[in-house]
Amino acid sequence: GMQLKKNHVDVEMGFGEILEKSADGFKVKVNDKIFIGKKLIIATGSEAILPPIPGLKEAYESGFGLTNREVLDLEEIPKEFVVIGGGAAGLMAAIVSANNGNKVTILEKNTRPARKVMITGKGRCNVTNNCTMINELITNVPTNGRFLYSAFSRFMPIDTMEFFEDMGVPLKVERGNRVFPESDKAVDIVDALNSFSQDAGSKRIKGRVTELLVSDGAVKGV
Repeated sequence: GMQLKKNHVDVEMGFGEILEKSADGFKVKVNDKIFIGKKLIIATGSEAILPPIPGLKEAYESGFGLTNREVLDLEEIPKEFVVIGGGAAGLMAAIVSANNGNKVTILEKNTRPARKVMITGKGRCNVTNNCTMINELITNVPTNGRFLYSAFSRFMPIDTMEFFEDMGVPLKVERGNRVFPESDKAVDIVDALNSFSQDAGSKRIKGRVTELLVSDGAVKGV
């Protein structure tokens, strides 16, 4: 895809065959080309699942919806985004996107976004686990941990910790590598997500999304 090329990632389409493994690394044959590397990552991949929002399937099939696969093929990333749901993940996505100069609108049904974060960790918010090995993370995911391999490859717990500490929330690591705010207050995480999403320039609208409005093969609104 175009985004892979922009980030200097070469893609060779075809079937691969591991020819040998030695102290110097792996020798892999794809088509008639030989590739040698010290590390070999075998990614099984996964298919995106469309949530059951009326109109979403039609928009995707018309070419106006994007999954992670289509995004990598874009020559230019869209400059306007609508984030459905103002939970922790939605607010983090809004902050990153808005800080990159994009126009972002957050749609959230509750008056106060990230409400559920307030009750995590018995009110202390167990932010993440200070685990540095991706295989250990995958192993401890209760169901279908391999699905998160791609996400963890791009954003590990240390990145989550840096994300919040950069927003001014000091963290601490406790028994079992559990990570909490130093204040032991989940509200500090919620306040940081809310204030920084607004400071980044994102717009917030209170309401519940019931369907996507599709007309003439294009998404006209929600």
